[in-house]
Amino acid sequence: MRMTARSVLPILATLLAAGCSSTPVSPTTERLAYECVDGARFNATYEADRATLELTGRTERLDRMPSSVGARYSNKTVELWARDDEASVQIDGEFVHRGCLAVR
Repeated sequence: MRMTARSVLPILATLLAAGCSSTPVSPTTERLAYECVDGARFNATYEADRATLELTGRTERLDRMPSSVGARYSNKTVELWARDDEASVQIDGEFVHRGCLAVR
């Protein structure tokens, strides 16, 4: 059997999609686990216009806010900044976790 580019592309696309380690909760959500340089860990579930941030001992629901770079979510007390695989968390205007990378 001769393999052509047309017959191989769907197979490659399926393999690439299976290799993604983020956990889709639904077609419009994505759940990521982060590890920070300070040793902290947290989870974030992203939806179209909000995120749920799971920090040690608390869960925060955040609304998407305007941002010129990456994504910003806030509930006025807690802010989550995310871009590509990196995220930072602010509480009461102070960064509590920086340099957090998505665990893949």
